[in-house]
Amino acid sequence: MTDKPVLSAKPDPLWMRVILHADEVRNDSFRELARAWRDNPDLAVEQLDRLAAAVDRPIAWAAAVADMECDLQMGHAQIGIDEEQARGLADELVAAAQLTSSARMRAERLVVLPHQDRRRAA
Repeated sequence: MTDKPVLSAKPDPLWMRVILHADEVRNDSFRELARAWRDNPDLAVEQLDRLAAAVDRPIAWAAAVADMECDLQMGHAQIGIDEEQARGLADELVAAAQLTSSARMRAERLVVLPHQDRRRAA
């Protein structure tokens, strides 16, 4: 394991969105794929070929992912976190969300400084 948090959130470089990092979910998915490859390479290749054929078609992609998870007996892309990690992630999400430009723009529309004439503020 690493010292990195299981989940973390921060604003993107342009502060337009919040980026959620879930390294453990990604690592677990690759680990399961590697096990499937080791145990049944033909089936793993077949499933990867299905994904490749559907990569640019969102509905087909969702079905191919579901089939792959089922056929290769992959677990759900989820992890459990304890209360301390959950509170830390919640704090990071709130802080990052407040920094996004959309949050700032909403706040700017709501705030009218006392010296401003509301008719001119719009």
